[in-house]
Parts: sequence; structure tokens; C-alpha cells
Amino acid sequence: MEQIKLYQWRAIPGLESASPFCIKVHWALRYKQLSFEVITPDDRDSVVALNPRAKLPVLGYGDTTVADSSDIIRFIEARHPEPHLLPSDPALRARALIFEDWGDESIYWHLVYERWQVPEQFEQYANVLFPGVPEQMKNQFREGIIQYLHGQGFGRMTLEQHREKMCELLDALDAILVTPFLCGNELSIGDIGVAAEVAGLNQTLTPIAGAEVRKRKQVMRWLDRVLKAVA
Repeated sequence: MEQIKLYQWRAIPGLESASPFCIKVHWALRYKQLSFEVITPDDRDSVVALNPRAKLPVLGYGDTTVADSSDIIRFIEARHPEPHLLPSDPALRARALIFEDWGDESIYWHLVYERWQVPEQFEQYANVLFPGVPEQMKNQFREGIIQYLHGQGFGRMTLEQHREKMCELLDALDAILVTPFLCGNELSIGDIGVAAEVAGLNQTLTPIAGAEVRKRKQVMRWLDRVLKAVA
């Protein structure tokens, strides 16, 4: 089998990586019981050398390099289809991809808001993510993230508006969990994509969001099933 290397952002307490997109790939590889080496680049130039967009995760698969979590998982699925993450049934496959996109493009921004735009939570998060980095550099990086968050529209919300919408999403997730997993009885990419974001919210670094996650019993039971499946 080809040697597999996962280039990802550093781990934080309770999570394999600070990035839910890196977590998605981490979990997918574990679910498929593939051996892989985790590499954490220590400077931006190293990341740019892997991906000109300066984003992780990046997968090294033998002589092939793949960027973007969704593309990586599809690449792995094509070469290691069992156990599958993309359902064979067209309707369930479409459902799984819609859920993955929901996690990537909606729930994700609430996680970013909690970590970066709430000042007291940013301080704790930055101390974990950037140990030993001067405060000025941390704040400069934060300003860039907040500008990006503002451009997405989430950063223009008040804290109360953001949390109201975040709770609406959690309520929706809780309501639709009528089967063990989002697309039935088997884990899919939809579960991994959404659970990576929810697990990020359910941390001590984001205590208010974590408390909201834990109020939803169906969400917690489902999250436990996902975590056991990818252990």
C-alpha cells in the first residue's frame, strides 16, 4: 500500500487538530483503518509548498498530493472503498454530500465566530494554538480572520444573533436524528463533516457553545456513535 501522510494544523486539547477539516480527514482515514503519518508543518512557507492556497489539510499518498478535505476523502474513497463513506444509493449519497456541505459552509462559521470573535475565548484559544507567539502577531492573525468572517456575513452578527442561529442549527440537527446516523444506519461523509464541527464547539475553549451542544440529547448520542466509529 502507498505511504500516507496527513499534513494538518496542530492538535488542541480534546481534538486531533484545531481545524475541523483536518479532523474530517483524520477520522476518515481511521474509519477505513488506514495507517498514516501525521505531520504538522511549523511555518507558513512549508504549508505554501504543499498547497499554494496556504491551507491544510493536505494528503500525501505515495507520489500524489491532494488538498482540500472533501477532495481528499473522495480520493481515498476511490482507492479504499470499504467501509464506504459515500453511500451507493444515489439519494442517500446526495443527502450525505448535502450534510457535509452544511458542516463545511454553515456550522463551521459559528465555530470560527466562537473561537475568534469572542475576545475572552480567543485569548484562551490563541494561547493553545500559538504557544510562545508574541501577542502582536496573535492579534494581527486574529484581525485577518475577523475580516474574513465579516466578509462571510457571520462577523456582522452580534454575539446574541450568532448564538441564536447556532442554537437553531443544533435544534435542527437534534430533530433530524431519527436514525443512528444522518443517512440511515451507517456512517457517512455527512456524519464526519458535521460531527467535526460539532465536536469543535463541544470543547472547554468554547464553553457556551459546548453547553448548548450538550443540551441536545440526540446530538450527544449521535456524536458518541460517530466518535466510536472513527476511534
